[in-house]
Amino acid sequence: MIVAFLGLIGGLSFGQTRNGVADEGDELTFREQLRSGHLYLSQGDIETAHEFFRGTIQSVIPADRDLHGGSTGMAWSRLSVANKHRRFRIVELGIPGLQETSRMLGELNVGIEYGLIMINLHRSEGFTLSSVGHEAMLEIARTLVMADGFIHTRAAGTEARWYANELALEASAPAQGDRRTAAEFALFLAHGVLENAAASEVRVQASRFHEQFIENCYADLRRYDELNKTVSGSQASARYDDLGTALYFTGRYLEAAMAFREALLLGLDPKWNVRSSKKYEYTLRAFARAAGGASDTLREILMSEAHRRNWLPRSSCGPMYFQRTQSEIQFPEGESGR
Repeated sequence: MIVAFLGLIGGLSFGQTRNGVADEGDELTFREQLRSGHLYLSQGDIETAHEFFRGTIQSVIPADRDLHGGSTGMAWSRLSVANKHRRFRIVELGIPGLQETSRMLGELNVGIEYGLIMINLHRSEGFTLSSVGHEAMLEIARTLVMADGFIHTRAAGTEARWYANELALEASAPAQGDRRTAAEFALFLAHGVLENAAASEVRVQASRFHEQFIENCYADLRRYDELNKTVSGSQASARYDDLGTALYFTGRYLEAAMAFREALLLGLDPKWNVRSSKKYEYTLRAFARAAGGASDTLREILMSEAHRRNWLPRSSCGPMYFQRTQSEIQFPEGESGR
């Protein structure tokens, strides 16, 4: 069945239509292929479903964007805005199924590769997300959390790449740009859905994503306590940092601050500690605003400790770390980034 499917998509591509204009019949065919993928998925044929989702997306927008104007015969820069938009809508429809089957097959790298294609297009082209697109972002977030690793985003904010571990990140990622754990990147994706999705059901799913993430973090940290001789301080520190981010997004500012404090106590790497220190400072500010005067004494104690331990960043990167970071990672709808 997979061979037959690959033969089917060989002659179908928006990029092969006359004058670079997408043919409506091809678009309908791509949508039908995605329906077929869901049919095979419902029947338990995960591999065939995976190939339908992956093959359709790759036919619309090649996985390696360097192929634009290459083997597909498609010059992306010469396509009309409407043509690009139609392609992106097909990607939105295909990503949820591709993410689910990638997780089921253990091919997390494939899910992340195609998920970041969607995110990078969303950023660089300024595409807005449909309700399905927001669901797709949540599915990408789930895959990132399962895979772990790191995300590097170029300084211009238009290209994000995934690295399986810190060694790969240090060896291959450019020095300039933004570095985050895959889990933190996923949390911001989910928060963007919570903030921007119009459909209440999708927002509920995003809220549940954060709550489930928090539960999983606490479970991991309890396990680390039991295995404290085999778990590094940096590993536990990173988990506390991710926990703090999730707690912040759910409005649990004091708990979030305590999580960032633990991350700083355990952290050994200055370049990652500086991130936790910024979050700690801004979360304490958020706690003070939410609690009013009742928080003054506790906040003073914590800030005094932070100064004594040299935890506070020497320079501010904006009035609110989480607002600044959301604009960099989640890419607000309609922002072109150009």
